[in-house]
Order: sequence, then C-alpha cells, then structure tokens
Amino acid sequence: MPDMRNPWRDVPLDQYEKHMAEQKIYQLQELNRLMERQLNGYDVHSVAILGVAGGNGLEHIAAGQYKTIVGVDINENYLNTCWRRYPQLQSCLQLLCVDLRQSEISLPQVDLVVADLILEYIGMGAFFHCLAVVKPEIVSCVVQQNQKEAFVSPSPYSQGLQKVEDIHQDIDPAELVALMKGSGWSVILREEIPMPNGKRLIRLDFRLKLQE
Repeated sequence: MPDMRNPWRDVPLDQYEKHMAEQKIYQLQELNRLMERQLNGYDVHSVAILGVAGGNGLEHIAAGQYKTIVGVDINENYLNTCWRRYPQLQSCLQLLCVDLRQSEISLPQVDLVVADLILEYIGMGAFFHCLAVVKPEIVSCVVQQNQKEAFVSPSPYSQGLQKVEDIHQDIDPAELVALMKGSGWSVILREEIPMPNGKRLIRLDFRLKLQE
C-alpha cells in the first residue's frame, strides 16, 4: 500500500510554488524554461511527466502536439489544480496519483519521460522500475547539485518543506549516467544551469540504444 506519511502529500501547492519562485531560488522559472525545451525537443507523440505538481511548463505544449500527456504525482490536490489550469489539454491529458516508490505501479507506455527534481525523492531503484514499466524511447532528467547546501534552500515558505528533507537523497549525475549506460541508454544531451543560490541544475537526456 502507498505510504500515506509521504510528506509531499501535505505540502500546499501554493507554498511550494512560491518557495520555488523566490528570486534567490528561481527554480520555478528555470524549470519552466527547461520544460519548454524538454517538451519540444523531440519528435514524439506521447509524454509522461513524473512529479508534474501543478503543471509548470505545460503551457508550452501546442494544441495537437501530443496524442497523450500523462502527469504523475503523489499529491492529488496538485493534480486537481493542474487539471483546472490546462483545459486546452484535457482531451489528451491523463493525471495519475501514484507513489512511484511502490513496487507495484501502473503507468501507460509513452515515447518520452520527463523527470525533473524527482529522482531525489523516489531514488534510483524506483526510477529504473518506472522506466521498465513505461518503456520510453527518450528520457529527460533534471537533477540538482547542492554545493554543500541543503537541498531545500531557505525562503519565507521553506518551513513547510522541511519534512521532505527526510526522504531526500542526493543524486550524483555521473552515477546516473553510468547506471543509465549500463541499462542500455546513451547520453544525447547534457546541460548545466547555474542558479542564484550557488546550486546547479543538471539536465541529462538519454535515448534507448537499438538492440543489435
């Protein structure tokens, strides 16, 4: 059964988005720009966004661009807000409340998986299990390098986010690349974005190698 104590179930979306948008953090804005490139960088017809939250970045999807858009999150309130925000996508948008850390998950197969700042909360094992279920051709990830600071930066809204630190784990980009290569994926893009608080966002895109 899903872990009902997962702290992400109790973080209000408004508080989370205001924290992420703080000028000293600026991740909401930068992730929005990254999502625009992730969602429009490949000739694919279906996408799953892991940790979709309120749908930051979905406004960059043009009408008819995707046949299927799957948004996955553990917080049902986030998904409800996402649904209200994007009525223009509702003909192809599926929103699923799933705890990706669980061993038994049900997700549709898609061409592209976008996973931004979620590996830190579900772990490598759960991420690879998710890929085995979804079977994408392309994966685009964003992980954070912390420069010896806490993963959750201080802000007027950060107090309510402190409990998510309990389930956070740092992700080493080099380890992620090595594990992906070992599972048959090739790196097709690497991008580093310095952030105002000294942290860095690392985007890594992978394509599944064709079996010989």
